[in-house]
Amino acid sequence: MADKIQQINKNGDNAKSSFNITVIPEEFKIKPPQKSNKKLYIFGGIFLGFIIIVIVAFALYIKFSTPNISTPTVESPIQEETLEQPTATTTVIKEEPSNNLFKVPATTTPISNLPVPPEIPIGSLVTGTDSDGDGLTDKEEAIFQTSFKTPDTDGDSFYDGNEVFNLYNPAAHAPTTMLESGIVKLYKNNENNYEVFYPTLWSSGENEDTGSVILSSSEEETIIITVSETMPSISLRSWYKTEFPDYDVNRLQTYTSKNGYSGLQDEARLNTYIKEGGKVFIISYNLANQQTVWFRSVYGMILNSLKIN
Repeated sequence: MADKIQQINKNGDNAKSSFNITVIPEEFKIKPPQKSNKKLYIFGGIFLGFIIIVIVAFALYIKFSTPNISTPTVESPIQEETLEQPTATTTVIKEEPSNNLFKVPATTTPISNLPVPPEIPIGSLVTGTDSDGDGLTDKEEAIFQTSFKTPDTDGDSFYDGNEVFNLYNPAAHAPTTMLESGIVKLYKNNENNYEVFYPTLWSSGENEDTGSVILSSSEEETIIITVSETMPSISLRSWYKTEFPDYDVNRLQTYTSKNGYSGLQDEARLNTYIKEGGKVFIISYNLANQQTVWFRSVYGMILNSLKIN
């Protein structure tokens, strides 16, 4: 019996020794699935982006809203100050008498008392009626004793206006001059040594304050001759820029009279400037606030008759 038990134990030990336990390496073990944090990252990123957008929007609002609020309080007084000066200047000009024939620009020395270039737009001027188209208006036909129905009153094949321009009598055959016919008079100015023709039906006078000569029609229109002293060496354009700094000298056109005097004339042909030596002769056509030019040929005749001794 003891031998049998010993045999069993021996067999058991053999069985134990033949049984080996194998351990699986860690890399081959099946790992339990881990919980994913992907959703958490997504929601966190969205929330963080929203916070950044809110902060940026608020910063932009603070930056751009502040100037808009302060702008009206800064600009308002500046605009009022810049507008006050032009308004005052305009008012002063309008308050000057419109019939002042010798008003001077605000920036010009008032001692000269020179007639200012007209402020009338050229396009607004209208030439008086010329029924026969001879270059003389119907009112000028009466002055020179010609017919407003016939362009060549004396039938010498020259238009009446052309003869007046050349100082001939349009109602008599050439070479009869207007002065010989008595339809014009000769005005002599001994102080400034010049002479001009003017219609017999007109009157002449002098302004004692300015020394200007005024040739007056039966209407309100007048032609004014003013003489300004200047340096002989200065050019006419330089003189003009000095006397009338508010006006553009480049808009003047050159002019030459029948007697060969050269000068400048404004675009409307209402002011003519002729310089001889140390004197500038200004011959101005004053419309007396009218838009219709009735005596353009008379004005041209006076310019062409000018002689400076």
